Amino acid sequence: GVLACVFDVQRNGQPRGIQRDAQARGEWMRPGRIAAAVAVQGEYRRIAGFSESEMAEKVSFPFELVYSPLPDGRMPARSTLEVRERFRMVEPDRFERDGYAYELIDRERDLRRAFHYHAPDWFERRYLVVTHEHCEHPIGHAACDHYAGDPVRDGFAGVVALMDAWTGPVGCTGLRCLD
Repeated sequence: GVLACVFDVQRNGQPRGIQRDAQARGEWMRPGRIAAAVAVQGEYRRIAGFSESEMAEKVSFPFELVYSPLPDGRMPARSTLEVRERFRMVEPDRFERDGYAYELIDRERDLRRAFHYHAPDWFERRYLVVTHEHCEHPIGHAACDHYAGDPVRDGFAGVVALMDAWTGPVGCTGLRCLD
């Protein structure tokens, strides 16, 4: 929803889904139907697939996404963050995450970063690892198909990894190629 809202702002100048609420709170400028800024607050919640100690530690993580013009007035090129996780039932009412893909497409800096955990048997046989990363700079050019990557603990850590990649140095030179 949040990223779809941001995409809708870039494409149409104003999000359809929250238009009435946002205008009521005075967050939109109407001239030319161009948004001055979008600030969306949300919360990531752990609901299943975590140990009792992890659930006791913390189950919700607030975040705020702000989308606004750059200082020179241009709207930034649309970037995409994708968080995909797969869970399997290990017993009734208990699930474990058994795959993930956290992806960043940063069109402004022409960068793709990805953190993956899938097909662990194949990756272990081929590379002796079960997690890996992808890096393309420029997008579409991969000097290496698979880079070594540390496991990502949960969806919250996945979002943090994506945000670090989005705001950190551009490039793939510090990564260890597995191929």
